[in-house]
Amino acid sequence: MAPVFKLTHYPNEAILCLASQRSPQLTESILNVLLIPLGSHGDVHPFVGLGLALRARGHRVRVIVNPFFGPLVEQAGLEFIPLGTTDYYLRMLDNPDLWKPVKGPRAVFASLAELHRPIYEAVAAHNVPGDTVMASSILAMGARAAQDKLGIPMATIHLQPAVFRSTVNAPKLP
Repeated sequence: MAPVFKLTHYPNEAILCLASQRSPQLTESILNVLLIPLGSHGDVHPFVGLGLALRARGHRVRVIVNPFFGPLVEQAGLEFIPLGTTDYYLRMLDNPDLWKPVKGPRAVFASLAELHRPIYEAVAAHNVPGDTVMASSILAMGARAAQDKLGIPMATIHLQPAVFRSTVNAPKLP
């Protein structure tokens, strides 16, 4: 079972908390960090920033993301691991249902279902047992499966307020 860690307001602190869950002799070593953002630039850029902060601390950082964002990741000096194809990403963006209040979530979840296995396989292929930690989008269910199956410590990062539910001042669609 994957370790439980305290939640923080800052994703890089969540990763550092994950590091403290490892055995004491490994907590000072270099981490193998896998970052798995899903979505648009607004989702990928914060992960790149997190990756830069972790790399500045001496950790190896690899970003598993659609090749559309490969140049961004590589220009930042992080390791890029492709997930899917640029054509797949552009087709998703061109789907008119994506921007509709009811059909949009269906389109997103259908796309995410196709990525479950490729995400899991990418994580498994780049896992260094005992040295790997992950941070992923809430939507990267393949990463969650890898956490459960491979025992990789993981932080789920919520960038979109739409995934939080509340009965107090709940958001309403127009």
